[in-house]
Amino acid sequence: LLLVLARAAEWPFLGILALVPTTFAGILWEMPGFKPGRWWGELIFATPLYLLYVAYPFVLGRRSGKRVEPYLAAALAGLPYLLLARHALLAGGLKGIIGLLPLGEAALMALLMVRLLRLEPPGQRSLDRLALVGGAALAFITVAVPMQLDREWITIAWALLGASLAWLYRKVPHRGLLA
Repeated sequence: LLLVLARAAEWPFLGILALVPTTFAGILWEMPGFKPGRWWGELIFATPLYLLYVAYPFVLGRRSGKRVEPYLAAALAGLPYLLLARHALLAGGLKGIIGLLPLGEAALMALLMVRLLRLEPPGQRSLDRLALVGGAALAFITVAVPMQLDREWITIAWALLGASLAWLYRKVPHRGLLA
């Protein structure tokens, strides 16, 4: 409802504020009597809520104008989802594939990046949004590395991610990426 109100009332900050009750609901769903045999229930509850935030900028499309808030809400929604889904997957005994979780989130951010690139012509693109979404995708990949790999593979993977960030900065020269 807050996402609908954010669009209808032209109060884009409500999309970000909506993360608070959504995250709280996910935590409450997990807390009272969580049983390891029902780990999939957490995923069934949390996944549609997360996908709602990812779909929000897609649904708005050009109506979002140059606003960053819908994309920020989508990127920020990945944090509580990562924690809730990780907890569920570990409870389900799926530690061996846990790295796929943040990689899936990175793939969704990459889809948002493609959407942004198609929405705006090259000379009129919002660097803030591109940097936010691209940086979020790389951040999720960065989280996937230690979740899935160990020892020297972490060093190699993070070196490749550093190179990826440098490449992204050359394409999207935004100070936030440099920081």
